[in-house]
Amino acid sequence: MVDAPGLFVSLRFRLFLTFAAFGSLLTLGSLWLARHQAPSAPAVAQPAPWHLMLLLLGVLCASALLAWWLNRWILSPLLNLQKGLRNVQEGQLDLSTQIDRKDELGLLNRQFHEMIESLRAREFLKSTLECYVSRPVAQRIFEQQDALQLGGEEREVTILFADIRRFTALAEALPPTRVVEILNAYFTRVITMVGENEGMVDKLMGDSIMALFGAPLPLEDAPFRAIECALSIQRAVEEINLDQARLGLPPIEMGIGINTGTVVAGNIGSSVRMDYTVIGDNVNVAARLQGLAGPGEIYISQATYEQTSSRLRVSPLEPMILKGRQNPVRIFRVEGLAGEDQPSA
Repeated sequence: MVDAPGLFVSLRFRLFLTFAAFGSLLTLGSLWLARHQAPSAPAVAQPAPWHLMLLLLGVLCASALLAWWLNRWILSPLLNLQKGLRNVQEGQLDLSTQIDRKDELGLLNRQFHEMIESLRAREFLKSTLECYVSRPVAQRIFEQQDALQLGGEEREVTILFADIRRFTALAEALPPTRVVEILNAYFTRVITMVGENEGMVDKLMGDSIMALFGAPLPLEDAPFRAIECALSIQRAVEEINLDQARLGLPPIEMGIGINTGTVVAGNIGSSVRMDYTVIGDNVNVAARLQGLAGPGEIYISQATYEQTSSRLRVSPLEPMILKGRQNPVRIFRVEGLAGEDQPSA
């Protein structure tokens, strides 16, 4: 933040000093002329010293009043603009410093307000964009000119899929508006959990959600963050079911699948419509694990387990052949974090 100018370099002090000096020079000049009149000029009675002091004091007061008036006329709008700029620097865009003037200061004030309106429009566009893509992606679009180019890069990512079980039956038993309310309450909790664990919501697919950990920005300890997120989601679902029970509605049950591996992450689509996502076989593995997980279960792959095994309580399952694969895949069911109290039977 730029520091305010000191007293002796401020425009206010210089303006006052200028008029004080001007008034003093004007008074001294008048006195000099009175004392050094031309010889041909008739003799004029010299003013008494106290008359000169009153004259000097009067000129100085007039200069001070003129400096004060110019200060209000010129400096006050500038100080208001300075305050407005400081507020904008702090992120406050709901301010108003409008002045009705036709001079350059009025033009400067109008341009300042046009700048604020542009910043408001930019913030609205950014917040709207964050409703459709993750905050890191939105930030990258605004800061980097090449962020909207098609293409991708290989990187290791942890992918999480979560899906509500038997949602079709739930939708058939309730009015559509009530189904939307339940979904919104569910997604609000889930999206919050993903954000708190520094993940990115990639897609909302009906009653399913796909989240990424480690893309578009690298994330330290991404596999464990994804598992913590999954456990938080299951706890949030339990809280939602308490509300469901109070309303006499059936509970929500969901399964989660998590896998870690190399994918291609980037903008996929066309120049007029694109989507930041990840593609590759490891995405399919995460989706298949989610399909196998039962209500309330979290299934993780061996790749995810190997990076988090010391901090988890898991139950190894029989190797399974996933759809589209020929070799069996080792799967682990997450029971909780190591050191947590196990639920009583």
